[in-house]
Amino acid sequence: MRMEQEHRIWIRWTEFDVPGSPHQHYAARFTAHLFNNHEEVERAVATMVRLAEEMS
Repeated sequence: MRMEQEHRIWIRWTEFDVPGSPHQHYAARFTAHLFNNHEEVERAVATMVRLAEEMS
């Protein structure tokens, strides 16, 4: 939600199992398209890393 509202970057969440873990785990899924340039992809990844660090 913050990625979209604050940074205009759209991502999707996916959940997955980890063997031996009693709960679901989640991951952000980012898909770049042909029209995204290198700087846009770098900005998206840097933003995702920064927000993940803030949330942990």
